[in-house]
Amino acid sequence: MKILYINNFFSPEGGAEQSTYLTYKLFQAQGHPVFFYATDKKPYFEPEYQEQIHFPHFTDYDNLTALSDKMKALSQIFYNLQAEKSLAAYLSKIQPEIVHCGNLHYHLTPSVLKACRRFNLPVVMTLRDTRLICPAGTLRKGAKEYCHEAPCVTGSPLNCIRHRCYETSFSKSALVTAEFMSRKWHGLYGTIDSFISPSQALCDLALKAGFDSNKLSVIPNFASSEMLDQEAPSEPGQYFLYVGRLSAEKGVTDLIQAMERLPGDIPLKIAGVGPLEAQLKAMVAEKKLSNIEFLGFQAEDTLQALYQNAIATVVPSNWFENFSRSVMESLACGRPVIGSDVGGIGEMVEHGINGYLIQSGADQELAERIISLYQHPKRAIEMGINAKAKARSQYHPLHHYERLLALYEKKLRSAAI
Repeated sequence: MKILYINNFFSPEGGAEQSTYLTYKLFQAQGHPVFFYATDKKPYFEPEYQEQIHFPHFTDYDNLTALSDKMKALSQIFYNLQAEKSLAAYLSKIQPEIVHCGNLHYHLTPSVLKACRRFNLPVVMTLRDTRLICPAGTLRKGAKEYCHEAPCVTGSPLNCIRHRCYETSFSKSALVTAEFMSRKWHGLYGTIDSFISPSQALCDLALKAGFDSNKLSVIPNFASSEMLDQEAPSEPGQYFLYVGRLSAEKGVTDLIQAMERLPGDIPLKIAGVGPLEAQLKAMVAEKKLSNIEFLGFQAEDTLQALYQNAIATVVPSNWFENFSRSVMESLACGRPVIGSDVGGIGEMVEHGINGYLIQSGADQELAERIISLYQHPKRAIEMGINAKAKARSQYHPLHHYERLLALYEKKLRSAAI
């Protein structure tokens, strides 16, 4: 089966990009001819990828200065005509049998779906976040706290502007709301044959928002065989670990505030980069928290060792975590997780079994759970054994491959009728 994977970026921007690329590699390893289409933002996962000549230009919206460039970019956010044209030429060249999309918003845009329809190709899409449901894509009210009410899901998307949900900015919230409403108007997402949700939580949210239940399937992401094959550690870990983007919605500020409540001999390692990096480092320096170490970006092989040597991984998110990659990888490496009970985390972390669930933003509760596992290393090891068992049973790459292949084949059969 010849498959084309489409995603905004062919670079390690975050969990969504990693998951899309790993799916591409999984099907490649099983002998399928696979192709990728993205913007030309570098660095690429594969620097010498030959088909990059078809990638349309990436626009860095945050660094535009000229008014003419900003006006041009404004229209491109809604519909990228260059992406549609270049993809049409690419499709004519490679002639795939099926297309699998990831994130398209603001860069490739739904214009690529129109190109796929021109060639009568079945299209499936993995919902990597809540952008088809929430204009800001984070489910954070006022860009400050978790949006439990979710008024935009069944009500008006204008709530995003009212609460300034995108970066607390009125103008940016208005822009993403306009883009959201434009998608509703042109209806291109309605042409997608099947939506894949990695978590039941996002699937339920999509159903609440009016998605067709016949088009929705829940297929969890998968961990690497290298992580799953090794036995769970039998020795206590040495530190607590955060892995992820250093941004407001990830709750790293809450984590540092929790560490401030704890004895100074409890170490924390923070792996990742992001817009809050400088601010967080300054916060740690100001509070003189010498037990917190920033590691920067870490490759997968280094991450595996970091997980395996940790007491537990901490995931203090205060946005809708669809399917947290750091939770999955920690479980796969045999280490428990202390995570916010938001989005799909509650499906992955079983409270008291393979970790602890806490309320989002509750730094006192987070501190209590950290010190509990620090003082009871045997409990952490037992939870890690349970974590490994769950990951092996639910997040194995071959399980993912079989389920996704079955969906592809079903859509191809339907297209042939």
